Amino acid sequence: MSIPGLGEAPPGPGTATWWRRITSREAEALQAAAQGSTTAEIAASLCLTAGTVRNYLSRAIAKTGARNRVDAIRRAEESGWL
Repeated sequence: MSIPGLGEAPPGPGTATWWRRITSREAEALQAAAQGSTTAEIAASLCLTAGTVRNYLSRAIAKTGARNRVDAIRRAEESGWL
């Protein structure tokens, strides 16, 4: 899976969103959530604990400036991160 902007050096502090890019693991968790998977299902599919998945989703929500998981998914899709 190729995610635009992930694994690349951030564009720099002059760009408004340079520090908000989500990591590939955050994107994987968010993508699974977008497909309707529960936290437990995401954890099992990514070989992580449920707590780690919750942390990834929380960070993705914060980085996208979203209010919740659904809003984070929408914003990440609009930004081309998913």
